[in-house]
Amino acid sequence: MRPQLPNRPILLSTSFTIAANSAAMPPDSYALVPPFEEPLFLDEIRFNYLSYSGNIRPQNDIRVELLMGGSQSLTHLPVPLSALNTSPQPYLFSLPLQPAVPGPSNASIPRNGITFKLPKPMYLNASNYADRLYPKIYNNTAYPITMNVAYACRRAEKGIQPEENWYPYIASYTTPEFQLNSSSAPFVFESTANDLVNPYSVPVMVDRLVGFIGSNRVLAPGDAYTSETYVGELLYAKLLDSNGNPVVRDLTYFNALFNLQQNSWNARGVLWPHEFFQAQISYENNLAKNLNVLAVSAPITTANVVLIGSRRADKAYTQRPLNDFGIPQQPGRPAVVTYNENLPHLRKA
Repeated sequence: MRPQLPNRPILLSTSFTIAANSAAMPPDSYALVPPFEEPLFLDEIRFNYLSYSGNIRPQNDIRVELLMGGSQSLTHLPVPLSALNTSPQPYLFSLPLQPAVPGPSNASIPRNGITFKLPKPMYLNASNYADRLYPKIYNNTAYPITMNVAYACRRAEKGIQPEENWYPYIASYTTPEFQLNSSSAPFVFESTANDLVNPYSVPVMVDRLVGFIGSNRVLAPGDAYTSETYVGELLYAKLLDSNGNPVVRDLTYFNALFNLQQNSWNARGVLWPHEFFQAQISYENNLAKNLNVLAVSAPITTANVVLIGSRRADKAYTQRPLNDFGIPQQPGRPAVVTYNENLPHLRKA
């Protein structure tokens, strides 16, 4: 009899309510574990929530932590839920039948559906429930939310076990709050060695870097749209590695590095044990004076940079050669170089 490969789809889901300004995990201990004696390979985690306030959007105010066995965290810190989204971001929808109303809020919609595609499929053991994967949701808003979590998996034949297990890993950095206006002074925010870091004794395979403009406050849809589309055009971003070498060499506009539709840069590479990225977010000119022409004033926002990768569970792989990790050795570490026409002294003959 031909062995059954992990290609039979199955979706596991659960729904639970998180009170205002609190955190909660799914109360059903068996809702997100393999329902049969067959192991599963997890491909996607889908989050969808119902808010009791029409203004709540998943920016900084709703965060998630992925826990193995209820204790081992796969996220360095709770990360903004919207940073995990791999589906296109809906910003404006045309509503031709609705009377025209000034401002972008007339046509914007909340983003309450988030799909997190894991960098590599994750093996879920059918017999060891101590290794079950659970999300812990942090609701930092003044309203309760109802969260639905679904695991998109594939079933494998009983007894199948991969030669090695891969766990997702997520780390994030959030700047202090700022508000850009015509009198804003220049500033620079820098992440530390403990933010976008590989804390393990095995390499982390970087899959993508995510950047988005969010807020620690509840924003009306129009304000949220303004912050994401306009404020990101006024900020610069740079990225260095642990040794001070450039990953993003030049000052690059935030929205040019992390495009608005996906929020991400597929910066595939390797972070060796205890290596880190240092993000620099800066405002260095008076372009915010243009915000005066907007019908909606600039909200109080933050800039977020999130690292998404994966790691092998077995420490024995620490010294394996780079080309054994399933990624090409060339072109090597990711890097971005930009050219700014406003800086003519950088031109080369």
